[in-house]
Amino acid sequence: MKTLDKMTILVMDDSPIIRQSTRLLLEQIGFGRDNIKLVANANQAHSAFQSELFDLFIVDYNLGEGSTGLQLLERLGHAGLLRHDPIIFVVTAESSAAVVRSFSEFDPSGFIVKPLRGDIISQSVRQSMNDRRFAAHVQQQYQQGGAPMALKSLQQASSKKSYNLAITRLCQHISDSGQPLIAIKILEKFTAVNAHVKAHLLYAQLLLSQQQLDPAERILTALLTKNANSIPALDLRCRLELARNQYDSASKTLQGLQQLSPQILTRLYAQVLLGLGLCANTNQLQKIKEITLKASNSVWERPHKLAFLAWSAAQLPECASMSLETLWAEITRGRKAQRSDAAFMSFAAWFYAKQHNYSQAIQCLHSSNQDIFSNDKFELLFINLHTQQLLGMDHAIGDTLERLSLSVHDSKSPLLAQLKEQLLQQYQQWRPNADSIPVEQFAQASDIQLLQQWRINRFQPDLANELQHRFNNGSRATSPEQKQIKAEVELFIGLTQATKTRQDSNG
Repeated sequence: MKTLDKMTILVMDDSPIIRQSTRLLLEQIGFGRDNIKLVANANQAHSAFQSELFDLFIVDYNLGEGSTGLQLLERLGHAGLLRHDPIIFVVTAESSAAVVRSFSEFDPSGFIVKPLRGDIISQSVRQSMNDRRFAAHVQQQYQQGGAPMALKSLQQASSKKSYNLAITRLCQHISDSGQPLIAIKILEKFTAVNAHVKAHLLYAQLLLSQQQLDPAERILTALLTKNANSIPALDLRCRLELARNQYDSASKTLQGLQQLSPQILTRLYAQVLLGLGLCANTNQLQKIKEITLKASNSVWERPHKLAFLAWSAAQLPECASMSLETLWAEITRGRKAQRSDAAFMSFAAWFYAKQHNYSQAIQCLHSSNQDIFSNDKFELLFINLHTQQLLGMDHAIGDTLERLSLSVHDSKSPLLAQLKEQLLQQYQQWRPNADSIPVEQFAQASDIQLLQQWRINRFQPDLANELQHRFNNGSRATSPEQKQIKAEVELFIGLTQATKTRQDSNG
């Protein structure tokens, strides 16, 4: 563990006077001036964390321009920039219960009420460092001698707070090491005689992960009886309700969570997901617009999430008559629709496929420099799945479903990962069309059979090549549908060749 003069610190406040006075205060209590970096806004803080992993982060609750320290921590967490577990202090004008509760899921090391005092900062930092040093020692003992040696070393704790932190982190470490049942056993004994809330929450979380729903419910009921507004406990209860397919109850729990912590948009996004077939969800458009309204400079402003929100809105009756450009502008708050934007083009492809404009849809899929169907974001894969269903791209749906299953686990939020997984359960029964002909039999199939195949395997490369060969060697397209298929085949092959040429030229 570093000494104070070696620790790196990031101070974030929108006031230049407070930033400079905080630096002077930190220097006075022993921090090195060259190790203190000052930033004025969330974007600067994000960039700073991308270039350096700070040991201590002091962030103001109110960042100005409608942004909060809470949103910044969410953004940094989603980007994986807090994995090194820095000491985090939140500076507030008041340490009200509402402020403390809103940060509970990010577990900051402490709250410092303005005006800042050097002795308070010094004492808080040293205590956090000592507690973390002891927790790391206990984990080392586990690595060397297993649970018995680790539990014995806990007797050396200097305080109850240090003991509680160490045993909770030990159990998290054991679970992360692939031994959740051992962690559960330790927590079962510890929580029976100790009221440490974080240990009880971890116990319930691990029980949920092992599908031990009834004991998890008992723990959460006890926690919520003591504190009905515990955000982490309510979040776990929502996951419990989802595991039991109690979607209406989960929706009510999410609404309550959103009222308790309105700046965190995860639960609002979860309600949008719930409304996509898992339960009836009122005010869906209002929720979508609220997300985009609050999304500025957050993880929710990313193109793939905006495209997914636009696609979700397009399912609603009140948006049915909107044009592509109007709907996109409405949901993204005026974001320009660009053909080089893979997220927008994924949405546009679905939009045109929904209108049976298959040629325009396939042009959207090939217009971006990126291969849209190879995107690994759940949201774009989910849109692509529905596009493929509308286009009759039977050959591609199975692969997209597999990649969707893999992408679920990339979610930083266990709640959203669970919801996405349950959304995909609606497609478990999907099977390739029984009338599909194997690729190797295309050459022997009749013209009629190949045209029928196009309806269920539209834009399949081998099928397109065989149909083009037939059209070029005497097969005539006489009916309007056959003429449309011929046009689609020619367009698809031309786009495929253009895409390959572009990729080759890009190296």
